[in-house]
Amino acid sequence: MKIKTRIISYILTIILSTAFLYFGHLYTAKNLTLFENSGETYSKRVKITKITNTEESIDQYLLDAGIQSQPDIKINFEAKVLNGENKGEKIKAVQLIDGYMSKVSRPVEKGNTVYLYYSTEGDYAGTWMFADYDRLGKIIILLLLFFVALIIFGRFQGINTIISLSLTCLSVLWVFIPAVLTGKNIYLWSILTCVYSIIVTLIIVYGIDKKSICATLGCSSGILIAGVLTLIMDKVMSLTGFVNQDCYYLTEMNINLRALIFGAILIGAMGAIMDISISISSSLYEVRDKAESITISDLIGSGFTIGRDILGTMSNTLVLAYIGSSLSVILVLCIYSASILELLNRERIIVELLQSLVGIIAILGTIPLTSIICGFIYRGKNEDNYLIVHKDRFESEE
Repeated sequence: MKIKTRIISYILTIILSTAFLYFGHLYTAKNLTLFENSGETYSKRVKITKITNTEESIDQYLLDAGIQSQPDIKINFEAKVLNGENKGEKIKAVQLIDGYMSKVSRPVEKGNTVYLYYSTEGDYAGTWMFADYDRLGKIIILLLLFFVALIIFGRFQGINTIISLSLTCLSVLWVFIPAVLTGKNIYLWSILTCVYSIIVTLIIVYGIDKKSICATLGCSSGILIAGVLTLIMDKVMSLTGFVNQDCYYLTEMNINLRALIFGAILIGAMGAIMDISISISSSLYEVRDKAESITISDLIGSGFTIGRDILGTMSNTLVLAYIGSSLSVILVLCIYSASILELLNRERIIVELLQSLVGIIAILGTIPLTSIICGFIYRGKNEDNYLIVHKDRFESEE
């Protein structure tokens, strides 16, 4: 009966989550036009078959001004078209590398798969120009290796992980992002995305039982703490949400940048909060199941102990993830800041610190709340057996 219930709940969750993604996208992406630019940058995917010649030159203006610079590089090559109507056709193209970018640019080589765009203006009008390297295929291979490793190690649970991860990513890319771009309430859709991801992940991976119920309630409590704390800090710190120059383009679309910070913090912290809530919930379930007798207070105390052991590494994980993702920006800001105080007071750094601290505080709140929830929901036969097991001790004390 338990297996039958698990299968039914599993299928219903897949159906309902798919319906949420489908209808959510229809609603949020209404009148949204993406990737429909008639002048798209990447027009052809090609494989380079021959490097015909390479030319180097230095701007005469720089020479006259006495400015030292690396030479500009022009690489002419032939390539075979891999997509579109002209698939298989051979074309000629050019890669231009500015002298200032020569240290970070990679000259094309025979055998490279690259994207080209068709230039319609300037000195190279009517010429196919190098746009970028084809990197998507390589990352897809790595993704497939990740999926294979999950299935080998986790077996059926690994498949569940892939499904839940895919649905979570789709909820962000297919529903939340269109909601932001079409001017929907970012605060509301951030919360809906988090709630959807929590419920879908826990039900698909763990099924509907006491463990997943406790983890869902504990994780929701942590997300609530993160949301409230973000709103408070947004008010007291007078955040604008303008953390880099790219935000200028978002303001032209009337996107609420402060609300975007709220969404980024909630979605960013959700994974760590979910991880710690299920860890505590699962551990306490095993403690309760294996112990001969245990009280609610003992369960809660065990949850606190388990949480303290997890807290250190989880905090490091959260902080280092944010630092690692913004390392290049931090380096640039260090170079162009007059002092450490000026550096730390920049809104970009403040937002990164806020994300880390809110996530850690939310985890701190998740630990006791999940432990308390588990203590009351897991009470049962072992709680009832406590008096029976210790009957002799109680009688002697009387």
